[in-house]
Amino acid sequence: MTNKQENTMYTIANNLGRISFHDSSIEAITRANNLLTLSFDWAKVQDYGDGSDCFDIVVGKCCLTLDGVMSEAFLNHGNAVDTVQTPTLPQVHLPIDVDQSFPLISVNTFSITASGQCLSLGGVYEGAEGAYWLEYRIQFQSGCLNWNNHVTAIGWRKGYIPQ
Repeated sequence: MTNKQENTMYTIANNLGRISFHDSSIEAITRANNLLTLSFDWAKVQDYGDGSDCFDIVVGKCCLTLDGVMSEAFLNHGNAVDTVQTPTLPQVHLPIDVDQSFPLISVNTFSITASGQCLSLGGVYEGAEGAYWLEYRIQFQSGCLNWNNHVTAIGWRKGYIPQ
C-alpha cells in the first residue's frame, strides 16, 4: 500500500531536533563550498503540521541540507556499543570503507551550540577495520529537510509506505 502525494516538495527548516533518522541509511553525501547535503532512504518527523493540527509523519527518500558547515568529524568510540556517556574520549578517525560499512543509523541528535548547531549520527561500523561505534558529527549554521512523499505515523503502522 502506498500513500503518494504527486509532485509536491515538503520542507522543514526549524526545530530540526524533531527529525529522527533511526534505522535509516545515508544514500549519498554531496559537498559544495560550505553546503552539505545528506540523502537518506527515510526519516520520521514529529509534530509536523500547523498550530494545533500537528501529527507525526514518516517521509520517504529525503535530503537534509546543512548550510554554513564549519566542521565534520568521524569519531571512533572504540567498541560496538553506544558510548555517548563513555569516560574516555573518542578518536577522530575516518574508516577506509565508511560508505559501505556505516549502513544503519542507530541514533541521531541535533543540538544548539555557541557557534551554531550540531548534528550527531551514530551507529555500528562493521567493515574492514572491525566493529565499533562510529559517530558522524557535523557543525553547521542552518539546515532544512526536503522530501516529496510521506504518510502519517498511524498510516505507516497500518502498512502504508511513503515512496
